[in-house]
This record gives sequence, C-alpha cells and structure tokens, in this order.
Amino acid sequence: MVTYSLDNRNGESLYEYFYHCIKNDIINGVLAPNEKLPSKRVFANNHSISTVTVENTYGQLMAEGYIYSKAKSGYYVSPIQNMVLQNEKESDFRLFQVPKNSPTGINLISNHTAPDNFPFSIWAKITRQLLSEQSPALLTPSPSCGVLELRVAIAK
Repeated sequence: MVTYSLDNRNGESLYEYFYHCIKNDIINGVLAPNEKLPSKRVFANNHSISTVTVENTYGQLMAEGYIYSKAKSGYYVSPIQNMVLQNEKESDFRLFQVPKNSPTGINLISNHTAPDNFPFSIWAKITRQLLSEQSPALLTPSPSCGVLELRVAIAK
C-alpha cells in the first residue's frame, strides 16, 4: 500500500504533496514500472482525504506521463526509463496559484471562474477584433485536420 506521512507537507496543498511524493517514488524506482497504484477511493480512505484530491493528483501524473490508466482496471506506473526527466522548478505550481487574497479563486475543474478574476475588457476587445476581421471565415466549416491558425499556435 502506498502511504505517505502528512507531517512532511511543508505548506504544500494536499494535491501538490501527494503529486511530489508519487512522482519522486516513480523516479527513484520505489514504484516499479507497470505497478498498480491504489484506487482513488482506497488511497483517499487510507490518508483520510477527499477522492477529488487523489483524482487531481492522478490526473496531473497522467498528464505528465508518470502514470497511465486502464479502463475498469485502475492506474499504473508508466515505464519512464526512456523519459527525459527535467529538474522541477519552484515556480512550476506557483505560476498557476490563485492569489491568497482571492475569496473564491478559479475553479478549473468545474470550468467556473469568479467574475472578479475574468478579464472581460480584454475578452470583449479580442471578440470585437475577431468578428470584424474574420467574419466570413467564422461561418465556413473547419477542415478535418483542424484550423491552420490553431495548429500553428499549438505548434509554437
């Protein structure tokens, strides 16, 4: 059973703490490639935390390629021998944190943003510009391979 002591958090959120613990265990070989991780519910019950915290932790690890999931089977450690591991910067998580004085914050899970945190004036300006410059293009069907401008922006 994967178990971590919450005494070593050093001010990190639970999500960040478990993310770092599992990631370090994978990198250091404590968790073997293709080893099955505990289910979200079992992990949450074992640490007396919310399953949402475990879901966010596993989601971040999956997004970065440290773990993978099998439908109706669970989560497994990815073989990372061929992965190029980057040194983690202190700012990795700090860039996306909501300021401490923000009362409601930004909830990226439910796709809800507090109105005070959304840049409506910038959004309105970009929308007006797009509508005036690209009106005919907005009504044409998108190619099956995707819109060229979007593909170029993603590639950059």
